[in-house]
Amino acid sequence: MGFSKLYKDLLREEKETEKLEENEKEVLRACSSAIKYIHNGNLKKAEKLIEKAYKIIKQTDWQCRTIAMQEFVEAYLFLNIEKEGKLLPYPIKGTTAKSYIYGVLDLVGELKRAFISALLKGDEKKAKLYFNLMKEIYDESSQIVVSNKTLPEFRRKLDIARIQLDQAFSLLVKK
Repeated sequence: MGFSKLYKDLLREEKETEKLEENEKEVLRACSSAIKYIHNGNLKKAEKLIEKAYKIIKQTDWQCRTIAMQEFVEAYLFLNIEKEGKLLPYPIKGTTAKSYIYGVLDLVGELKRAFISALLKGDEKKAKLYFNLMKEIYDESSQIVVSNKTLPEFRRKLDIARIQLDQAFSLLVKK
């Protein structure tokens, strides 16, 4: 019946899927580690890991894989904030609109951690930078009105960003 070609094609697809999943995990690991290095002030190590993740992203057909891409966006933007003190606008390094908005909303949590760390160190200037970036991200993102089909987790991520912003604000008020 000709199932041998069908079987070969299915095995090829299976290998491609496994490779995609392996690459996705590697990107997630590299970006997660990079974020930890950024928090610890080791920007060179973070940069190397982000570049490693980007190389994997460039050589992989990501189709609709958003999780790895949004983690990349989060790490890449966080590194740029630490180096340049500003948020890079969309688009960055070939990422999609969906991965950018999800990544930038996830970045709010990392900015909150950095904000708290700066407050504890007495670095009010840095703390205000992080707070202002959190507020900018929330204010800009809250203007986006699209269907849940287009951005399935958007409202939830926006709500979480709002909670984190409110928590950071309460720490500023107490100070």
